[in-house]
Amino acid sequence: MRKLTLPIIALLCVLPSLLMGQVVEKEYKQLLKSAKKSNSDALVVLKDGEKVVEYYSDNKTQKVQTMSVTKSVVGLAMAKLFSDGVIDSIDVPVAEYFPEWQQGQKKDITIKHLMNHTSGLQNVASANVEINPAPDVLQLGLCASVVDTPGTEFSYNNKAVNILSGIIKKASGKPIDEYLKSTIFTPMEINDFTWGTDEKGNHYVMSGLGIHGHDLAKLGQLLLQDGSWNGQQLIDKTWTDRLLQQGSSLNFRSALLWWRIPEEKKYFISDKHINNMQKSGIDESILSKVKNIKGEYDSQGQLLKAFKSKFDSRQETFEFRQATIEKGIKPYGRKLSGPIVGYKATGDGGQYLVLYPKQNIVAVRLVDTGDNYNRKTDNFANFPNMVFKVAQKAGR
Repeated sequence: MRKLTLPIIALLCVLPSLLMGQVVEKEYKQLLKSAKKSNSDALVVLKDGEKVVEYYSDNKTQKVQTMSVTKSVVGLAMAKLFSDGVIDSIDVPVAEYFPEWQQGQKKDITIKHLMNHTSGLQNVASANVEINPAPDVLQLGLCASVVDTPGTEFSYNNKAVNILSGIIKKASGKPIDEYLKSTIFTPMEINDFTWGTDEKGNHYVMSGLGIHGHDLAKLGQLLLQDGSWNGQQLIDKTWTDRLLQQGSSLNFRSALLWWRIPEEKKYFISDKHINNMQKSGIDESILSKVKNIKGEYDSQGQLLKAFKSKFDSRQETFEFRQATIEKGIKPYGRKLSGPIVGYKATGDGGQYLVLYPKQNIVAVRLVDTGDNYNRKTDNFANFPNMVFKVAQKAGR
């Protein structure tokens, strides 16, 4: 990860924030400050389609691996296939492309089920356990057993979404990177990107896209413009709208490979969360501290403060969070309500593409999660909320 040198930091503290020839408006200065503090490698904000912030560490743009933001970009590829009629319907069974699925419950799994995480396929929360070591992630997904009736349970499933790569290749005749390049990226002048593959050459869907921050922001702007770019309708509005609608009745927040941002959020720790932690083997000394902060909180920040008030150190808090991730359990829940105010694509480590249509704002934050990455300081977890506050101020 590139860091700012001390002379540059001093200069930015004394002078107005000059980035890429811009004077950063006051509404965005706190966002920029937080981006630097969290060691961001890219911060790009578009207002009404124009750049109001464009910051890169070392003052130089670089491609960053976007992790699960990749899924949302694949959503654009699927929307293009649907709007062009290359695939007849989102409800087409996966078995039409992989005949070996024309049996048992697999014959009932549709493309929609893969896109809204309700396929029912066996799932392991950590990609490091099965997917990353697999030489052929497509076959790994296709060979997974069905553990829930398709369409009845929501389960965020990296193994299942990787199957979309095979569907795109069979439907379009091109691997996913070539298909996106020819249909969307080239018309938008997105020319410098990479896409990871397994040993067999299958392109990942769960992650893998390396892209510049300013190019990722363009893809967000494409959605705000209902699929239109420079007068050309790249994706039919019907499908840009459909991508962002609720994906199933099973998850209010989930769209189709995108996430919806509701106006109101509450965070809580319940007896169920504590019981699940106990069953998974979380140390009793830690559980006793969690029990003392059981209840409801108005923000994630308040909840985190509660954790910190009971845990002995930041390191203990961090280790607890890592343990719950590795065990695939959630230490707390969220209640979401109110109107949907925005949409986001998110990736592990703090990769974000955030859209707020009413304010006509797109924001991108990327960070290199390589050797110098520090999850405790570099995650920038409140980025979407901070962007919303900025969007509200900028819209006044």
